[in-house]
Amino acid sequence: MDKQTWEKNREAIAKRLKGLSKVQMVNFAWLCAVRSLPFLSSERGFNYWEEKKQIHLYSIFEAMDLSIMFAINDRNNVPLSFKTVATIVATDADVATDVATVVYAVAVATAYDATTATVAATDTTAAAAIRLYSTIPDIKTDPLKIILNDLELIKKNTPAIITQLNDTIEIYPDLFSHFIEDLKENDCHYWANLYENLFINGIYDREELLRRHIVPEEIRAQGAAAVGHYLEQLGDEVELINEARIIILGEKGAGKTSLARKLIDLNAQLPDEDESTAGVSVLPWRLAGEGDRDEMLVHIWDFAGHSITHAAHRCFMSSRCLYIYVYNGRVEHDNRSAYWLEQIKLYGGGSPVLFLVNEKDRHQSDIAKKTLRHDFPLIQDYYHVDIGHQDKERMRSFRQTVMDFVRGNPSWNQQEISAATYRMKRDLQSNFTKRHIDAITLEQFHEIADRNGLDPESARRSLQDLHTLGICLWYNEETMQGFNALIMNPGWITDGIYKIINWGHNNARHILSLNDGRLIFTNPEDKQRYPQEKVKFLFELMRVYELAFFKDENQRIISIPSILPIDRPDGLPEFVFGERLVMEFRVRRALPPDVIARLIVRRNHEIFAEEELWREGALLHYHADDSTIATIIEDDRNIIVTVKGGSQTEYLAELRDTIRKIFDSYKAIEPELFYEVLVSEEMMDHRMELLYRMGDDMPGRVIDEKQLKGISKHGGLFYYKPVDEMITLDKTLKGYGMNLTIINNYELSNCELTGDIIGEFIGDRYSAGQVGNQGANAGECSSQTLNGNA
Repeated sequence: MDKQTWEKNREAIAKRLKGLSKVQMVNFAWLCAVRSLPFLSSERGFNYWEEKKQIHLYSIFEAMDLSIMFAINDRNNVPLSFKTVATIVATDADVATDVATVVYAVAVATAYDATTATVAATDTTAAAAIRLYSTIPDIKTDPLKIILNDLELIKKNTPAIITQLNDTIEIYPDLFSHFIEDLKENDCHYWANLYENLFINGIYDREELLRRHIVPEEIRAQGAAAVGHYLEQLGDEVELINEARIIILGEKGAGKTSLARKLIDLNAQLPDEDESTAGVSVLPWRLAGEGDRDEMLVHIWDFAGHSITHAAHRCFMSSRCLYIYVYNGRVEHDNRSAYWLEQIKLYGGGSPVLFLVNEKDRHQSDIAKKTLRHDFPLIQDYYHVDIGHQDKERMRSFRQTVMDFVRGNPSWNQQEISAATYRMKRDLQSNFTKRHIDAITLEQFHEIADRNGLDPESARRSLQDLHTLGICLWYNEETMQGFNALIMNPGWITDGIYKIINWGHNNARHILSLNDGRLIFTNPEDKQRYPQEKVKFLFELMRVYELAFFKDENQRIISIPSILPIDRPDGLPEFVFGERLVMEFRVRRALPPDVIARLIVRRNHEIFAEEELWREGALLHYHADDSTIATIIEDDRNIIVTVKGGSQTEYLAELRDTIRKIFDSYKAIEPELFYEVLVSEEMMDHRMELLYRMGDDMPGRVIDEKQLKGISKHGGLFYYKPVDEMITLDKTLKGYGMNLTIINNYELSNCELTGDIIGEFIGDRYSAGQVGNQGANAGECSSQTLNGNA
């Protein structure tokens, strides 16, 4: 289609859009997107997605579901996540090019309230859809005619929602059948049946749409196939789970345990002053039924505030929870609000947060509430309570707020599972709570499943769902080396792991053996719950969680990096400028508490001596070349990696990949990466040495990775402040193993640079801006020459 025809078609669509309501426009955009779906198979098997194919597919399907849900119901019944979905689709579907444009526009059309934004997005959707249709060889139907016919149907059937595709399947030749085949080959039979029904029979099940809306976030995070399996397994007989989880976080002594007890019983006795949660305490809270609502079981997880346990917290935090952050309003400087809120952001999967200030005698704490809420939008509100005060009114009010929040959240009060899975869950929980059985074998599990009418395959999927929802924990042989799959009581695991960590810390020992189990679990109840074979299981589980690594082949000795000595060792080697590579990962707020520990676990084969490890750093020796070493150090909000030796470029690349993968696992954090700029031998003069002796904080020493790539692609020069000169970045690129194509080759000549400047090449020109107030134009050249091949 030529540009003139495309513009003409777009004008015709824009004219018809005038006068449509927002609901009608969203319905129209959705229809365009549905018609465009078969183009996902323009490359068979959706192979333009090399990774996370299931996630990418589901991001598209979810965006479309949210849009039509808005049109069918109203905005009040749809989750306020459109902007997030739009962003996900834009990122995930980028490689799907034109199809992504269509679906992204649908997400945007639904994301914003402003009618103008909706018109623009809907117009983009339709135009992109026409462009897609025009790629079909020998198309017999005018694509504009299809689009305009949809518009007329929507106008005539106001306020009805149109989901009929009007027998347009024949316009696709083989494309539609390829789309259905590709879905089935990617284990997406549920979605294949859904879109076959829609395209061929014009059937769109609205009840099934609402059911998709309440699929747990943990299942949705696994992608399209997992969502389909979950919905297929539900069947016609379903039960509401009616369970919720509250996680309480905050500094040691903030009042977390007191709050947990007061939520359950306003008259509960407060803990003694020297009483402290060792790791995590899980308390059951039964909310009585109200009206047509059944009784609800709430699991309150009270996490320890002691810093030594923070690295393990991520293993048990999850999405689909209500988080309560307890701020100690009785002190002024011991709270780290941003740190705790950042942990919730990293591991909470978008869960809401109640910010509770535990204050004494109505003391007003100085909290930057607007700033925190801007940085962490998940904060629902701020509450001020003196938890231990005899006046219980404010505590009673907050308790009611929590109850209303839990009862009114569809993530919990509408969560369905199949009736058979519900019966199996009830049997499992009876083992844990009534029979005090903490673990059962896989064979015992299958007996329970068979008793509740589940065949082995359905039982396996139900078990995976229960594990994902945190109702019980399942570890199979693929995860746990040498162990038969077990069904575990979550409390048994958390108690055991935290006791191991705390015992090691209290005894200044980060290396523990199975024989230490008898010293860790000393009371009669613990001895029975944690015999040596179960301690071995916990050791293996700590390896899976990247809390520890094995020191021996028999897997009887573990090392726990999070309880290493806090001080860095003496005698670390020097890394001299000119003989080293340095990269820095920087985060804006708070580092996760376990980056260094997880790095040590992942690269434990490169540890030369235990004395070269500490809690916030490590000296490692490259496995491929003993002459190459590296220090990895946590410094405030930075992870600094320094490498030297004959294979320093290769080793830095491996460490960069490892650290990036660790940060990627947190999902909600994107560090910036900086490199120390390398200069030529000619610049290593006396003045350079003098500047470097002034310390490691000299400005102009590092460059952002994005800036490095941007400048280098266009052959630019970099202003290097320590020597007050423009330099090339060729040596830096080579040193850090970055190969970029130079688009333009520039040479700056006969220039006198006055003032402090920061400049970079943008496209085919040099852009410079003045920093400071020296009174001269930054980047002003005396000869006014800038030579290069533009």
